[in-house]
Amino acid sequence: EKNAGRISRLCQVLDSQHVHVVAAVLSIFHEWQDWNRQHFSSYFQVYLRVSMETLIQRDPKGLYKQALAGELANFVGFDIPFPPPKAPDLTLDNDFNQENIGPLAESIRSHLPV
Repeated sequence: EKNAGRISRLCQVLDSQHVHVVAAVLSIFHEWQDWNRQHFSSYFQVYLRVSMETLIQRDPKGLYKQALAGELANFVGFDIPFPPPKAPDLTLDNDFNQENIGPLAESIRSHLPV
């Protein structure tokens, strides 16, 4: 939770200086999501929904395999629950081939507030 607070506060400092910030984080704390909505001049939350099966298949660092084998503790999605965001501004499914992320990026860009 400390890291979530650090990220949010850093983004707030940048926001206060009129810097547009994009932060790609695993956000499991609803209270920090709410804090962001209250403290940023503009906040747009994108939830990239990915199935556990896809996460395990992608697994470039082998972390999901370690968690499945019981070799890794305190891992989100296994022994730490992942609560989906309560009210994301945009939800996109991300179970597709990652070689062409252009359409996903364009979908996000087209939904951003002006």
